[in-house]
Amino acid sequence: MNDSLTCHVWNIFYGSLCGVMLALLGCVPAIAPGHAEPKNIYARQFEEYWYKFDRLYPYFDYKHVDWQAIYAHYRPLAYKVTNEQQLVTLLASMGTVLKDVHVWLRSPAGKYVNTYDPARATDPNWNAAILGKKYVTDLEYFGGADWGFGHVHGFGYIFIDDWNKRALSLEDFDAVLSQFPSNTGLILDVRMNEGGDEALAYKVAGHFTSRPHLSEYYRYRNGPLPSDLGHAVPRYLEPSLGARYTGPVMLLIGPDSFSSTENFIAAMQTLPQVTTVGATTGGASGCPHTFSLGKGWHYSVPICYDMTARGRVIEWNGIKPEVAVATTPADFKHGDDPVLDRAVMLLRAKLKAAE
Repeated sequence: MNDSLTCHVWNIFYGSLCGVMLALLGCVPAIAPGHAEPKNIYARQFEEYWYKFDRLYPYFDYKHVDWQAIYAHYRPLAYKVTNEQQLVTLLASMGTVLKDVHVWLRSPAGKYVNTYDPARATDPNWNAAILGKKYVTDLEYFGGADWGFGHVHGFGYIFIDDWNKRALSLEDFDAVLSQFPSNTGLILDVRMNEGGDEALAYKVAGHFTSRPHLSEYYRYRNGPLPSDLGHAVPRYLEPSLGARYTGPVMLLIGPDSFSSTENFIAAMQTLPQVTTVGATTGGASGCPHTFSLGKGWHYSVPICYDMTARGRVIEWNGIKPEVAVATTPADFKHGDDPVLDRAVMLLRAKLKAAE
């Protein structure tokens, strides 16, 4: 079997593994063995919610969380709940112990109740106003300003603010990327991107490679104990159809780069022509899956233990840049973007060395 086909088979396997696991979970009781069947509907929803995490959540040991102790504390409170809103408030409180941005509840109206809002960088390493005023010439926006492109000191520049397939079509991205010759260098900016559609992020990354690359490893729960994690399953970045950019790429990252953006960065950093520049990413990745709670409410359970190709856990750690660049509020106040300045310097050096 050739390498490309092998990687494709592995990706199919990784993609189907979590589905098989979730299907198997449907074969076990909705409530943990040994737990009494509640008569109260809200108490039952609590039991089902707790048990879904108990069987699926992969980070209990990693985060040193005693989920049984959490159950013992919240169970008496849950059995006193008399309406759905009270239950949601209680479950949101219970979820805070996990310190996981992918643990949330969603109302019937589509509003999210987050259980954890990490201390984001009070001083982000990017500034949208400066980008448009000083650095990026001929800037064109797409998708309601969710992404766009232009030039910075003659180098191609693309920013992506959100992995939203309603705003970022692969056809448009292909057309934009085709405008930039591979021998001139490109700056790709995801410092402001907090996540979205992971599959879309991987498709965009696929435009920067002509062969498969090992990009991440996933582990899943395979037993009732918090330490029951299966073997690491490799994931591969595969080439996408359309334009192919093989020239030097400066990928700008930072603490506001979260979730599927970190999956994107994990994939891109395995490519030889890509250099990551900026600051360590936010550190939040876990393949959240959604389940029904009751009365139109839904909740998420992260199910994968996500690691970079080098085995670094992304959750809480983030991804470090190859070239770290410090920024201060004073930099942006003075109209400077040190990360973008460094990227331009690096591109110039690379192109000069290639002459």
